Amino acid sequence: MKPTILIIDDEKVLRENFKKIFELEGYDAVTAENGSEGIRRFADSEPDIVFLDVCLPDINGLEVLDSIKKLDADAVVIIITAMAGFSGAVKFIKAGAYDYLPKPFDVEELKFIVQKAWESILLRNRINEIEQEEVKRYGFDKIAGESLAIKEVCSLASKAAASSTTAVLITGESGTGKELLAHAIHLSSPRRDKSFVVVNCTTLSEDLLESDLFGHEKGAFTGAVKKKIGKFELAHSGTVFLDEIGDLHPKLQMKLLRVLQEHEIERVGGTSPIKVDVRIISATNKDIDSMLKKGRFREDLYYRLKVVSIKIPPLRDRGVDILLLSKKFVEEFNGDFKKGVRLSDDAESALMTYQWKGNIRELRNVIERTVLLSNKDIVTAEDLPEEIAAANNKYEPERLMTSGEVIPLEEFEKKYIKMVMQKMNGNKSETARILGITRQRLRRKIRE
Repeated sequence: MKPTILIIDDEKVLRENFKKIFELEGYDAVTAENGSEGIRRFADSEPDIVFLDVCLPDINGLEVLDSIKKLDADAVVIIITAMAGFSGAVKFIKAGAYDYLPKPFDVEELKFIVQKAWESILLRNRINEIEQEEVKRYGFDKIAGESLAIKEVCSLASKAAASSTTAVLITGESGTGKELLAHAIHLSSPRRDKSFVVVNCTTLSEDLLESDLFGHEKGAFTGAVKKKIGKFELAHSGTVFLDEIGDLHPKLQMKLLRVLQEHEIERVGGTSPIKVDVRIISATNKDIDSMLKKGRFREDLYYRLKVVSIKIPPLRDRGVDILLLSKKFVEEFNGDFKKGVRLSDDAESALMTYQWKGNIRELRNVIERTVLLSNKDIVTAEDLPEEIAAANNKYEPERLMTSGEVIPLEEFEKKYIKMVMQKMNGNKSETARILGITRQRLRRKIRE
């Protein structure tokens, strides 16, 4: 693929020479003799690179540049001028010009500047492709779910994403997808084209985590043979995701509070503060309110972290989403293992009934194992792990009502409410109507 080049210049000889040089290089070239024609040609031919003369007979070159940038903010425009030591170069660069080329110029110099500009375009396009792939992989669309519970989570998260500074605290059991939601918030925020840096607060000791977060100076401690840049500096202008924030040591809680308050960090062994501009999203599966009462988490830090608090519901409370995710994972692993497996009705029922203490992570692992080991096209409940197959019959309300088996009323009520919620696709209003109770009472039952 070769670029298309537009030459806007009132000198006919220059236009023709440029055109010949570029065509010999295999490029497509179009020309315009004044600013008005140049703007029209740009709109019609959508060139990759533009050579724009500063002095044109009808419109000032700066005005032409402005018009081109309004049509395409990413347009690569190279200014050409006969003025030696062009004093207005800075003005054009600030207005969005890529570079400038003074007359007279060498042909090789011209070829070089085009090649450099084309490489920058290809690099930018590749970065855009990577960003689009990242959005497809981690954006809100990737958070599968039709239940009201998960829709409320995504609605709140998308509102939080609109801010580039607001701290967000995501809570929920392990395996519910807290990191995926954090990544989706980042990719929908004004910081989407900057770094998303993940820090797991449980994987390192206190000292190593401090160095990982804030960096260290050479000689700060035994083994510090050279300076290290920490995660907060690496994430400058981007987002830091602090996973399992509830495990953060009290000493580091104090340092993190300083980051939130002063927007600065200090490397281990350092003597001067370093300004950082980051958005902090944190997550935990712990009960922070309980930790506050026991003095294990700083109250001032907690309220700084939870400007917006989002709780992801466990998979067992997401009703129809269990089936939706199961089918999604079956499709994924069918592709990976070159199979055509599908779930039977009783397998789907078993998956919907099971409690999923490991949440989405557990479900994904079960489906992967099932598809991999299956030697038939239709997976039944018997093909699922024993504990999941057993759950299909353990407390099934419809079966219990006809079998005469006796179980505690509280357990029966729980299972029955869950069954109705699943059949109503998570719609609380419809569930409450069928059960003959108010929506507020249903909410209390769900909380219980």
